[in-house]
Amino acid sequence: MHTREVDDAAFASRFRDPTLYVVRTHGQQFVNVDLDSYEGVQRAVKGELIEKELADVVVVPDVRLGGLLFGSDNNNGQQQQQQAVEGKKEYKGVLFAMFRHPIDRAVSLFHHKQNMKDSIHYDPVRYS
Repeated sequence: MHTREVDDAAFASRFRDPTLYVVRTHGQQFVNVDLDSYEGVQRAVKGELIEKELADVVVVPDVRLGGLLFGSDNNNGQQQQQQAVEGKKEYKGVLFAMFRHPIDRAVSLFHHKQNMKDSIHYDPVRYS
């Protein structure tokens, strides 16, 4: 194995560690959790990513996933009262959203589907 492959394997193993912690590498800092999936967000919730204040900024591809990090409980008033009684700090997030133009998204998705063999848009002549 090449050194790079060993480094990549060691680096990837950090994302399977049940304990969340800040990783520092090449002058960058990040938390060892991938928020691109429901499973990753659940791992972040269990590891108390927000409560431990491990990150200043979290990026999620879906606002619904982000809501899970901040406890999207419908009984918000009841939850706030219980937190006050228990002396827990209330955490709030600020949402910033970026959207692509819908036509650009549709065209991009169409071209992506043309490359996928199981898609009805796949064109084997074009990509042979």
